[in-house]
Amino acid sequence: MPHLAAPASPPPAPNLMSDAREAASSSPPSERGRRKAVVVVMGATGAGKSRLAVDLAGHFAGVEVVSADSMQVYRGLDVLTNKVSLDEQNGVPHHLLSIVDPSVEFTCRHFRDHALPIIEDILDRGGLPVVVGGTNFYIQALVSPFLFEDMSEDMQGCTLSDQLDDIGLATDGVGSGYEHLKEIDPIAAQRIHPNNHRKIKRYLELYATTGALPSDLFQGEAAEDKWGRPTSSRFDCCFLWVDAELHVLDNYVNERVDCMINAGLLDEVRNIYNPAGMLNLHDDKLKSLLDEAVSQLKANTRRLVRRQRRRLHRLNKDFGWNLHHIDATEAFQCTTGDSWHVKVIKPCADTVRRFLSNDTTLASKDCSNDGGGTRLASRELWTQYVCEACDNRVLRGAHEWEQHKQGRGHRRRTQRLKRKSKIKSTSSEAEV
Repeated sequence: MPHLAAPASPPPAPNLMSDAREAASSSPPSERGRRKAVVVVMGATGAGKSRLAVDLAGHFAGVEVVSADSMQVYRGLDVLTNKVSLDEQNGVPHHLLSIVDPSVEFTCRHFRDHALPIIEDILDRGGLPVVVGGTNFYIQALVSPFLFEDMSEDMQGCTLSDQLDDIGLATDGVGSGYEHLKEIDPIAAQRIHPNNHRKIKRYLELYATTGALPSDLFQGEAAEDKWGRPTSSRFDCCFLWVDAELHVLDNYVNERVDCMINAGLLDEVRNIYNPAGMLNLHDDKLKSLLDEAVSQLKANTRRLVRRQRRRLHRLNKDFGWNLHHIDATEAFQCTTGDSWHVKVIKPCADTVRRFLSNDTTLASKDCSNDGGGTRLASRELWTQYVCEACDNRVLRGAHEWEQHKQGRGHRRRTQRLKRKSKIKSTSSEAEV
């Protein structure tokens, strides 16, 4: 049976963080008395987000697309990342495509800091920004005023290693960072996975530069009210969630990988990893390895689709995002030319049109999602669950626990334990 790990009681937030919290939660008001309008198109890989964004330009003047894709931001690998080609852009301006060298780290904060001035410029010119992407953490960083990395002071002439040395927490390797975090802030260590080295570094960085515990920040009043929620955003966002039934997305993903192979994916990868080499596809061993790699790519992409859909469900349910769900299943399955327009473009255009006219029905739906359930979800992120049936696997937060319970592996192990328990009980009765 699963049990809850005893959570530590969070200490009161330190005073030195109050100014940072106030700065993070502030949102500039619009000159019209309403926050500036931004359309956000979300959805899993292959759902048709980019296509929809371009199609919306035919219904609204001044549409410009801001890409929120963590892979398409890098230069190169245009086929692998399925970047929108110039022909597919159809004359609609696109931003944040191929702007960073692959060797450079591009975090949620980097995306937000790049995207905000672009969006403001589009709005100042009277345009309509349409943010498009499957990297939900990028979009969350853009619309939510609370971002953890804002709490870390800028390092000037001093590296993280130097500051950790100063407080006696120098790390000897990537694995030791998590152990140090457990020593200084066990509550925060419980919140993240031991292999999430980038977040561990951010937590240690915050403590080294400010002396504040990350758990104080995330469990404070500002975190409960602001973290992950769009209600205090500087923009008024209309969220469109393009979706389809899972088996339809799976089939489309498989077909798209085949199209990527035909479009030159192998040459693209070879030019990066082995520019001087040649691939002999007539070699039976190499061809077998290639077939296996393609199958693995399809399987990994299908798993990505599931993770993205779970994340969207969670944003809608736990964080109060008003996602307007558009089911494109029939548009994928139907061969007639107007199915995409009827099933996807028209309902999305109608939603955006009502949003831009400040329809009160959309606003009321937003407010209905803004309740105590979201506050509970924020606190539930800190509850740790231990599944004894699965070798004491640790789950962080109620959402992870619910997803784990639905997994085939967990159900299989639970049934196995029930059968063993029943057999033991029968044996004991026979002995008596």
